[in-house]
Amino acid sequence: MAVFESTPFRLTSSVYFRIAVRQKLPKVALSLALPFLILLVAGVIFDSRMLFIALMIPFIFAPVVMSHIYYSTLLQPEARRALSLQKVILEPGKSMTLVFLRKEKQSYDSGLTGDKTEESSLTSETSQVSIRKGNASVIKDEELEIIGEATYNWNRVSEISLFSRNLVIELIDISLPVVIPLSSMPADFDPYSIETVAGKK
Repeated sequence: MAVFESTPFRLTSSVYFRIAVRQKLPKVALSLALPFLILLVAGVIFDSRMLFIALMIPFIFAPVVMSHIYYSTLLQPEARRALSLQKVILEPGKSMTLVFLRKEKQSYDSGLTGDKTEESSLTSETSQVSIRKGNASVIKDEELEIIGEATYNWNRVSEISLFSRNLVIELIDISLPVVIPLSSMPADFDPYSIETVAGKK
């Protein structure tokens, strides 16, 4: 089985929020549909004022539901790590490793002359230019240092799906999914070929 290693990337919180809305909103909408329909029917049969109350339900509960999804998703301890600079080493069927990174701090000798210090600073700034690709910021590997790793066996993968040019991997007992921008994966990576232990989702 091939091993795929992504380039370093960083995701924004909006990606995780949109994924959470896609997962949780249908369940909440179903629970709100019953009182809405009851009031709608009561308004048609008994009192037309009930229709206005029914129409108020979406406007009252929609901001509450969206706030709940936001806070329950992005204020978890895992959220800070999920939004950090990282790369993924994916071995479908065996394991997945998340490698957390940060830019190396570069120090310069204060004894250098002015011209040399300027030249070295200019070279450093030029070498640290990052390239934007979709949701991910791709940075040169030599500028980064590893600050942590997390490895998951493939039998912990519960669901695999695609969302807005991102590969979304749900893990058992982990509240936030692993989200990998397809733009950061190698050209020969086929997201449709990987499966969970139970089979392709």
